[in-house]
Amino acid sequence: MKQICLVCQNVDCKNRGSEQLMKELEKQVAERGLCDVEVRSYICFGACQDGPNIVLYPEKSWYAGVKIEDLNDILSHL
Repeated sequence: MKQICLVCQNVDCKNRGSEQLMKELEKQVAERGLCDVEVRSYICFGACQDGPNIVLYPEKSWYAGVKIEDLNDILSHL
């Protein structure tokens, strides 16, 4: 089953670095050869005060206040 990493790209999350997070996540997914993982932008999860936010689907794992150094832990759950 394909797994999807949804990365919020709304204004508040972008201001907190979500664009860089998405690029780094895409890079790490490619480097690890995780062909069953897709990284997608998402317009807003409605938790702007907690961003940047990432949600893993279909398991619905939610990560808030994500930093670059958190991506390794997030990827380990895939």
